[in-house]
Amino acid sequence: MKGISTQAIHVYTLFNKAIPKPQAAFQIGTLQYEIVQDAGDIWLLTTTSTSHRVAYRIIHSGAPSLRITALDKTRGEVTIQATCDAGVYTAVLTCFTDETGCHLSTTFSPTYEQYLQPWGRDVYPLPYDNSITVPAGSIHYNQVAARTGLLFFSSGETPETLVLYWQNLSALSPYCEATQTSVAGTVGGNWPEVGFLLPGSAEHLLQPGTNYIINDAYILSEPANGADTEAISAAFMHMLAVLYKKIPRPELGYFHWPEIADCSLKELAQNHGCWQNVKDKSYLNAYYCDYDNPAEIMVQLAVLRPLKEYSQYKGMNIPLINDLCDNVYTFYDERLKTLVRWLPNMSDQLKNDEDHKEPEVMDSWYLYHPMMHLLACEQMGIHLPDSQTRNMLEFGMRVARHFNYEWPVMYNIYTLEVVRAEAREGEGGENDVPGLYAYVMLKAWELYQEDKYLREAYQAAGKLFNKGFKLMYQANNTAFAAVAALKLYQATGEQRFAAASVSCIAALYSNMWIWHCDYGHGKNWNSFFAVFPLREAPYTAAYEENEVMMALTEYLELATALDIQEDVLFMVCEFLKYLPGRCFYYYPFNLPEDMVSDKPKEGQPMRHIYIPLEDLQEGWNQSGTVGLEIYGAGIPFSIYTRYYHQLPDSGILIYAALPIKSTVAAANGKYTITFYGTADNTGICRLIPADSSVTLRATIARAGAAVAYSTTPEKHLKFEVSGSDEITITLQTDL
Repeated sequence: MKGISTQAIHVYTLFNKAIPKPQAAFQIGTLQYEIVQDAGDIWLLTTTSTSHRVAYRIIHSGAPSLRITALDKTRGEVTIQATCDAGVYTAVLTCFTDETGCHLSTTFSPTYEQYLQPWGRDVYPLPYDNSITVPAGSIHYNQVAARTGLLFFSSGETPETLVLYWQNLSALSPYCEATQTSVAGTVGGNWPEVGFLLPGSAEHLLQPGTNYIINDAYILSEPANGADTEAISAAFMHMLAVLYKKIPRPELGYFHWPEIADCSLKELAQNHGCWQNVKDKSYLNAYYCDYDNPAEIMVQLAVLRPLKEYSQYKGMNIPLINDLCDNVYTFYDERLKTLVRWLPNMSDQLKNDEDHKEPEVMDSWYLYHPMMHLLACEQMGIHLPDSQTRNMLEFGMRVARHFNYEWPVMYNIYTLEVVRAEAREGEGGENDVPGLYAYVMLKAWELYQEDKYLREAYQAAGKLFNKGFKLMYQANNTAFAAVAALKLYQATGEQRFAAASVSCIAALYSNMWIWHCDYGHGKNWNSFFAVFPLREAPYTAAYEENEVMMALTEYLELATALDIQEDVLFMVCEFLKYLPGRCFYYYPFNLPEDMVSDKPKEGQPMRHIYIPLEDLQEGWNQSGTVGLEIYGAGIPFSIYTRYYHQLPDSGILIYAALPIKSTVAAANGKYTITFYGTADNTGICRLIPADSSVTLRATIARAGAAVAYSTTPEKHLKFEVSGSDEITITLQTDL
């Protein structure tokens, strides 16, 4: 019985040997439910049609005095009230009528001032053969740090039944505020004792007569449809979408990004702390007033591309773009014939205090990321020396072949000797770089129409398989890998690349923050649907958020025309619609002073500045501990070009939280607009007059029926649409 605890033995004995009479039993669809009491615990036992059983602890008092005082049952819902010396527990079980799953919520009202001792985990898959042994099964994913409270596991030697357990951490915020605890890293465990572990504090006590939610779990159980990692990833995205539609979600916020973009452009152009001067050229710093490190190529291009998109979109000249373009090939290394990370004639400035801060060390993704943005700029008409661009691509291909398209974390760029092989022991190096490299090669193929680049992309993308949730190394690169896989599916017709793209999306979405932290400093900003930059990063980051948005917008446009599962399209749209109402919190002037560190690791702090913080942190932790991230300053330009659209010949912008698919202008101020997404995606649109003194009037219709709208304090017309809508707008004011 190796690997089994006394608690698990007790649970297995209860359900496999003692078999107490259930307090309630019923079946919804193919799932059987039983409510069972055992001394100080009350359990929910679920049994599938294939006899896979899982026990969920609903109430844990640890007290022999626990007794059920009321049990009300209607079809699909059970409400239990139980008391003990410590207080009153109320548990509500609501079964889904359309899916094989349920919602479990438990509230505790203490009798005395007290703290709750740890329960232990609350989910126990049971042995299939009624024995007292570890059951067959696997954990595919569980929460890391402050990510969504997910546990995804399967029962059986090969996956036979899949279970997605989603602890709605938003609901636990009042408990965390009262106890000054955190729900980061609380959903997980070791097989077979898994689930949620309620945090506790003996120093901050619960108050009598107050109701505290201490458990709010959404659970879905489905038969497995294949054992390979791609099938598991597809099932995860489906089950995630099903449960997402059932959890409470915050309203969409709005910030006026046209104004933010104007202010950000002025900040970049005029604030000397954004720049360092080398000889007769100026380079963007990575962080505000960071003069301890030389200029980096990625920083220049991470800002140049969004700026170029913005200038083209608005039809305006931005001198800053020419300055950045002039600097690009000062990073060209004649010996290697490629761009290098650090400005070559300043690399001796490096302190070598971190692995990557050495002139000859290359982080694998970093070689290809500048190439990606450089080629995108070429597609927008920024013409750089062709021979150097092609040399750069050739060097990139040589490195890819050397590592057989499976990159380590870091290597010596001159010798290709590995400096650090793996991100985590036994999990490989930067597993999403094959996808990033494929994206670069596909950009080159589109630009130069040479099939060698397509062949390289094809070879590299073959390494995206069988990685599962370990595929992601860095969020933005995983998102671009998803786009590359989808482009290869489009180019080759091979279904496996469509599956690979979904695997990339699944790995990316396992790294998201789909809950609202309403305790500690979290009360001051909206964390819902934020993205963490790395698999174990403790904070979300402006730069990665921006590039994930850029990539997923491209992904959505491609996927809509292909047979990608609708659940994926739905979830991509949900991420995109929340981002503009969330990212303004990266600017430090939006946050209380005590929330933002005054001693960042890089550069200098500054409160009133249109440069985003690198890091927003969970709950009780300060944000801005890394620095003000200049390479994340492209956010407002990327948001403007993807969420705001000029209605032709009108002087009116339309803001759309759901990406707009098409806008067709007819005579007499009439426009027809369609949106990306599914019928289940809903989002806010705004009609915004260029002149704020103008009172805008319009008729808005869907399928001939009028769409209600409201006028905001800013004189915007605000209305709701869905992803399946075709909307007609007829302007009634001559603007």
